[in-house]
Amino acid sequence: MRLPPPNLLLVLMVVACGSTSQDGQLQSTWEGTGRSGQLAAKATASLCPGSRLLELIASRGDSGVAILLLPTDTAITPGRYPVFSTAIGVEPRPGAMLALRWFTVVEVEAFESLDGEVVIDETGPSGLSGRFSARLLGVLKLDTVTVEGQFNRVVPVTRGPECVQTSRRNLTG
Repeated sequence: MRLPPPNLLLVLMVVACGSTSQDGQLQSTWEGTGRSGQLAAKATASLCPGSRLLELIASRGDSGVAILLLPTDTAITPGRYPVFSTAIGVEPRPGAMLALRWFTVVEVEAFESLDGEVVIDETGPSGLSGRFSARLLGVLKLDTVTVEGQFNRVVPVTRGPECVQTSRRNLTG
C-alpha cells in the first residue's frame, strides 16, 4: 500500500477549514475511470519565504484542491511551473505539486500529482491568476484522474516561521 504524499493532503484537509478576507476564486474539473467532479470555491494562498514556496488551497464541503508552487527564488513570477510527482523525493525549481480529494459515501478519494503544468498568467497587488492541468494518481487506489482549472485574484499572505516548518514536512515527508 502506498503512503500519502509528504503531508500535502494533510495540509489540504487541515487548511480547508480556514479562510481569509482576501480570498480569490478557483474553478476545477476532474475526470477518471468511472468518476468526475467539479469544484468552484474560494481560494487562499500562503507564501512561505523561508522555504521559498507558495501553498494555494481551495475547498468547498468535502472537496478540495491544493497546489504547491516552488519558484526558483522567493518571488512567484508569471510563467510555467512543471508539475512533478511527489514520489521523486527532490524539489525541482521551478515546479509544482497538486493534490485533490473528495469524499464519497463510504471513503475518501485522494490523489497526488504525476505530471502536468501550472501556468501563472498574472501577479501583482490584485493577486495571482493562472491555470493548471495535471494527471494525478490515487493515494489508496492505483486509479488516475485528470484535473484542470483556473484560479483568479488569489492574494498570497506571507506567513512566519510556522509556515516554513509545515512546508518542509510537505516536501520531506
